[in-house]
Amino acid sequence: MNVLLSFCHRRLSDSTDIRAQISEDVSRVDRRVPHQLLKDSFVRLSVRLIPFDFAAAHPGNFEVVLSRSSRVSGLIGMIQDQVGIQTSRLEVFRSKVPTEEARLPPESSLEECGFKGGPEGSPPEDTVYYDYRLLFTDGPILS
Repeated sequence: MNVLLSFCHRRLSDSTDIRAQISEDVSRVDRRVPHQLLKDSFVRLSVRLIPFDFAAAHPGNFEVVLSRSSRVSGLIGMIQDQVGIQTSRLEVFRSKVPTEEARLPPESSLEECGFKGGPEGSPPEDTVYYDYRLLFTDGPILS
């Protein structure tokens, strides 16, 4: 009987140790998850090509829902993919007037640029504008 009690006590003690280890592991994992992922919010962006902002159905104008933690550089890549633009000179702005003050830094997140967020199913709406310049390196005119 003493052997059985000793075994049960040891198993109960091991179980408590395992629970404590699991709790410690979960705490450690929670610290590694970026805080913003736990409470991320979203924004619905109307993306408008400045010269064609007036055109309702222009292929360069579209909508996208993004996390506020998304970088402007990611949005630039998305615009390039969506529209098929092959240039490194694409810039995104908060207004139709492409000034330096309105330009969104590519390394910044949408949150850092001041976009308000909400739930993914019904995010607040906002508008960004973009423009680009093509880089010509060869051709009959440049030769």
